[in-house]
Amino acid sequence: MRQSLDALWQQRARAFRLEIFPYLRFMVQSGFPGFVVLMIILFMIGYGTVLREPPAGFPTLLVGVLLLTPLVSWSPMRTWLHPADVVFLMPREQEMPGYLRRSWLYNGSFTVLLMLGGLLLFWPLYNRTVDHDYALPVIALVLIILKLFNMHHAWRERRMAWPGARWVSRFVRWLLHAVMIAILLDSDVSMGIALLIITVICLAYLLLLRIPKQHALPWERLIEEEQATRRRYYRFLGAFIDVPVLPQRAHRRGYLAWLAARVPYRESNTYRYLFSHTMVRAEIGGILVRLTLLGGLVGYLTGEGALLEGWGAAAVYLLFLFIISVQARSVTMVHRYSVWRHIYPLPEKRHQASVVSVVQATTALCGVLMWLPLAAALILDGYYLVAAVVALLAALYVLVLLPRRTKRRLADAEED
Repeated sequence: MRQSLDALWQQRARAFRLEIFPYLRFMVQSGFPGFVVLMIILFMIGYGTVLREPPAGFPTLLVGVLLLTPLVSWSPMRTWLHPADVVFLMPREQEMPGYLRRSWLYNGSFTVLLMLGGLLLFWPLYNRTVDHDYALPVIALVLIILKLFNMHHAWRERRMAWPGARWVSRFVRWLLHAVMIAILLDSDVSMGIALLIITVICLAYLLLLRIPKQHALPWERLIEEEQATRRRYYRFLGAFIDVPVLPQRAHRRGYLAWLAARVPYRESNTYRYLFSHTMVRAEIGGILVRLTLLGGLVGYLTGEGALLEGWGAAAVYLLFLFIISVQARSVTMVHRYSVWRHIYPLPEKRHQASVVSVVQATTALCGVLMWLPLAAALILDGYYLVAAVVALLAALYVLVLLPRRTKRRLADAEED
């Protein structure tokens, strides 16, 4: 008797949870949840300060758009599909709608709850700084409907035959969501007019999605998305404990490639050249870019808000710097099991020093880029000492503590 696809979905979801559960224990033991809790506490202190004394001209509408647009537009889809399913499940494609329905409910319920949590977090600020007549349940209902439309639109994007069409559609979808949320939150626009505009935009975009050619069921796209999600999980867990190595995916990232290209091409720099390009082209590079942008934005906002007279902003900056260093150190695990290291005559004695220098340089670059907006906000508010102290502490961490932690991690890996 053939196994039902509904039972197969549950079996694979359970298998993945059991697969990653042992690694979560090491993540908890590392102290990372404590840092997350500290960051949440600092954020709530700053948020409370803003609520008590909102600065004049505070960009509440912009904050709402920046917060809610990703929560509405983000539509992941865990299908638990494997490459072999193209052979073994494709003959049962007529049964796949029920299988995919489970994925829709699983992912949709989580993202809807996450969106409502973001709305509840934003609402006190909106209520405090914007003169409006809207009720929270009405805004929540509109956002839920908008989220359901987004899930349908994202599914049609996955079915598009051409990657270029998918990227353009995704960009337009996120942009339209930002516009619709801005219209919805703008107190100068009546609720009736806002709902009319949102409805017209959603229907027009739905018609536009019919233009590109689409697959009936995008097997390859769903499998690629599932593999990318698994890589992200293991990349995160790999910062705390050694995990099974998944196939690496290289990204060109031309806007960063010039940094790695500055490493002189000679034998003494073999490992430095290798790990510099790995840092740029592997998924670590994308994670670091996003963390740096987020850290710069949060640093500027907390610095401008004078959180704890600037010291709260400094703590947030150092927390982001620590997280970035943890991610940068994970590059030590990328080529750990590569066979060619034992085949080609590479300068093994320079391996450790090269890795340490690449991790240091990467963390320092990200730290400087995050420090600039923080320092600008602090200096404009007159907190010169805080800006100088946080720069000094960051330099001490990068120059003294980070090399020791990186060498210790390399030593532990060699012992294992």
